[in-house]
Amino acid sequence: MPKFNYSALDKTNSYVKGNIEAISQKKAVAKLEGEGFMVVNIQRQRKIHFIKLQKISTISRLDKIFFTRHLYTFLEAGIALDHAIKIAAEQATNLKFKDILQDIFERIQKGQKLHEALANYPKIFSEFYWSK
Repeated sequence: MPKFNYSALDKTNSYVKGNIEAISQKKAVAKLEGEGFMVVNIQRQRKIHFIKLQKISTISRLDKIFFTRHLYTFLEAGIALDHAIKIAAEQATNLKFKDILQDIFERIQKGQKLHEALANYPKIFSEFYWSK
């Protein structure tokens, strides 16, 4: 059901603003007048959809290079594989890539091998990453 923003005067002539749901603008006005308001202005709310653009963006080659380099550095420092991937996921700036790395982390936590977890994303990680 559509929502309408309104401004009106109440029974004490005080200016009020609010929103109301109704089938049409006429029904909204009738409903408000029935409650004792004198409608000054009424407009249908616009539906605004915000999309996180990074969420739908692709994973760039640079994202994968940074991930690979960070993973190498973490492993060389003696950090466990699952923890290294968790850190890489937390540091990723691309939200889609962050979600993918988080999923890979969870798969490794459940006992899946790294190459198997990476193979679930063949469009992101080439065979170079996951072939035995």
